[in-house]
Amino acid sequence: MFDYPVTLTADDVSVLVTFPDVPEAITFGSDADEASMYAVDALECAKLGVYQAMTQGIKKSELARRLGWHLPQVDRLYDLQGHSANFLGLPVGV
Repeated sequence: MFDYPVTLTADDVSVLVTFPDVPEAITFGSDADEASMYAVDALECAKLGVYQAMTQGIKKSELARRLGWHLPQVDRLYDLQGHSANFLGLPVGV
């Protein structure tokens, strides 16, 4: 199972969720609890996007190059079998 660091940034009306390792996974909620719940969905959607790219014949190294990521970041996203999306809460401004 993998852990994904997450950043929670609160403003006056919502809490923004971003993942340093997965820039495409962005969501928000009305409070930290709701934002954290949506964060799991956002991360799963990003993982599915990587999976779809891989099934279309794009190699991991090419996908990493296109995304500007390091290969281990792509490896973590691509490992969908038997791993759930967990993340470490690193609240910022909450």
